[in-house]
Order: sequence, then structure tokens, then C-alpha cells
Amino acid sequence: MYREGKYEEALDFYTEAFFLAKTKPKPQRVALHSNRAACYLKLQDFKKASEECTSVLELDHNHTGALMLRAQTLVTLKEYHSALFDVNRLIELNPSSEVYKNLQAILKSQLVVTSFSFILLLHLFNYSSSLTDILIIHTVPSYGNCCFKSFAAPKTSIYLPCSRPLSMH
Repeated sequence: MYREGKYEEALDFYTEAFFLAKTKPKPQRVALHSNRAACYLKLQDFKKASEECTSVLELDHNHTGALMLRAQTLVTLKEYHSALFDVNRLIELNPSSEVYKNLQAILKSQLVVTSFSFILLLHLFNYSSSLTDILIIHTVPSYGNCCFKSFAAPKTSIYLPCSRPLSMH
């Protein structure tokens, strides 16, 4: 079905097989999650494709296919920090890969642009008296559904979860 371009039918098949295989060995569950991720990607449901890749990675932390596919979907979702996390993991697993290194360089340059845009946004809304007062504290991507980026300005901490609107604490 998948090879014929019938992605929704293939997804239904893999979903049914997944529920029958919950007690099956890990390699079968990895394959089913991987196949579901590929279907979601073809259907352009990038969030669900990313979630399926996360399920694969929960079963096999070194699954390079799932890491690469999730990085691609995260870039599409503009979650560049999380995508870079996956690409860095790919480089750990295969340090000689020029493809991974090139992707890492592209993501790092995108993060510089994104971070600078965010700092300007904070400045425009008077979250800080000057651009030099803003400090990016840390970014913690996870294998779960969210990654957290936190930024701090003087006497202000602004948290930016990937899938939620801006909130101040």
C-alpha cells in the first residue's frame, strides 16, 4: 500500500498491526512506529511523524533513521533547537558523515537568526532595558513531546515550550 502511494490505507494497516503487536518483540514495534512515521510524513502531518519517531527512539535510542526523520520534521515545524539536538546525536553515532555535519551547520546558522529575532522581539516589547541585558540560559530538548527553551531578562524569566504560546513567570 505504501509503495503504491496509498498512505492513509497503509497507516490504517500499520495502526491495526501495532495494536496486535503490543506484546511483540521490540524490533517489530520499532518497524511499525517507523512505518507509521513515514506515512505521516507523506501525509504532511509532521507533528505525528515526529511523535512516531519519538516512539521509535524510546525503544532504540540509536535508531539513525528515526533521528534523521524527526530532525527533518522538526525543521518543518521550525523547532530548530530540537532538530539540532537530533543532528548532534546523529553526529555522535556517525562522526564522519558530511551530510550530518552540513545539516548541523545549517541549523546552527538558523538558530543564530532565530535567537536574534527573539531578542529583538523582547526588546521591542520592553522586556529588557537593553539588548545586552538579555541572557539565553539554556535549551533542553527531550525525547518526549516537548522541548523547553528558557530565556531570562533582568527580573524576568520567559519560558517558551515548543508547542505552547509565550508565557511569563
